[in-house]
Amino acid sequence: MQAKAFTGGLRAVASVSKYAKKIDDDSAQFIWLTIDKKVKDEVSDEMWVWAVKKTMESWKQLDHEAPLHITVLSFLYRNRDGSPEFSWGLKDNLGELMLAGSSPLSLGAAS
Repeated sequence: MQAKAFTGGLRAVASVSKYAKKIDDDSAQFIWLTIDKKVKDEVSDEMWVWAVKKTMESWKQLDHEAPLHITVLSFLYRNRDGSPEFSWGLKDNLGELMLAGSSPLSLGAAS
């Protein structure tokens, strides 16, 4: 995942929610620095865009206590108690979930 896709996605989720605090460039870039390299390497821009989309679609049903980037990443990684467990890896059926929930055009837009 590239920093530009990460920060853009994070800001997009915050901008469409009345509950999330708006995120400025400096904050988004700092949050990017806190993400483990392993996660940055495992998550493609396409995966991140899909997870951002799922977050926006599910916003009313989500727990808003977790940091926003953790909420988005929970759609990609196996979860324990609703939070992504990065050491457990990506969801086994992630490819199927992404294909079932997105059109090829929307996934290709992040390229």
